[in-house]
Amino acid sequence: NIPTNDFLCVFSMVLIDTTSLRQKLSTKKICFGSNLKYLRKKTGLNQAEFAEIIGKKKSAVGYYESGGGFPDLNIAKQISDYF
Repeated sequence: NIPTNDFLCVFSMVLIDTTSLRQKLSTKKICFGSNLKYLRKKTGLNQAEFAEIIGKKKSAVGYYESGGGFPDLNIAKQISDYF
């Protein structure tokens, strides 16, 4: 049996690690999104034009650029190949 205080300590450490991981992922999403937006604008494309190139909807490009999430690997490869 784990004493209550030890359990709470371990549980708190897990929560801290999870929160830290979420913050790191959030930062990476924002960096990816801002880089994608920069590259898209640098090539003179609007979101709708770029979405058509990668086979997604304009809203998906906006989602990526706002840091809402990452594209799946196939789309990420298409983006990488394009730039």
